[in-house]
Amino acid sequence: MVKFVSTTMDVLCELAEPQAGYFTTAQATEAGVSSRALYQRTRRGDIDHVRYGLYRLRRFPAHPFEDVVAACSWAGGDSAASHEIALAVHGISDSMPSAIHITVPRRYRGRQDGVVIHHADLPDTDRTRVDAVPLTTIARTLHDVAATHDPALVEPAVAQAVARGTLRRRQLRRLVRDTPSLAPMVVGAGRGVGHTWARRTHKAIVVTRRLDVLAGYGHSDRRRGDLRPSVALLPRRG
Repeated sequence: MVKFVSTTMDVLCELAEPQAGYFTTAQATEAGVSSRALYQRTRRGDIDHVRYGLYRLRRFPAHPFEDVVAACSWAGGDSAASHEIALAVHGISDSMPSAIHITVPRRYRGRQDGVVIHHADLPDTDRTRVDAVPLTTIARTLHDVAATHDPALVEPAVAQAVARGTLRRRQLRRLVRDTPSLAPMVVGAGRGVGHTWARRTHKAIVVTRRLDVLAGYGHSDRRRGDLRPSVALLPRRG
């Protein structure tokens, strides 16, 4: 029986392939590649030492968001690009943010110029990967942007996601349920692309507000945009 032994470069390629050519010292060490081997490969020109603890294989082609991949690799395997930068990676934003936003579900003290770290839980249902970039899902991204940044970015992003079919009705319902203040923006975005669900959602909100008045909800509640009672009436089909 012939036993094939993987070379150092084989191991590094396997590590780097799903990460747009990047890998960390910790990942290499865990895979059995010593610091000395990394040093030798760097001197030979096979790999680049990007920054402390982070390397990149030269044979990999350039990636349009490789700075985002590098930042996530630097922050750790449980991190994910989020907020405005996630909108850009998902392709539902026309602007490129000046900083890379990363969410990490643990305490993290590292600092890097141009990178903003957010600390929050990231269940698997809120994670995805697009072109080797680990990032938050569209629904989670919209929620985070509305909660911590400029809500004005949400409506055009929703409109693009709906038009492309990358945001489904179930996800829209969850978005409105979890963040009721986004309901007007979701409805506005859907109306802009002729989305039947959004039109029905708008009618549900109007009807429920009238019911709220009959039930004794104060005018101040409605002025604050408290749409939570409307969620139960949001359309499930259409």
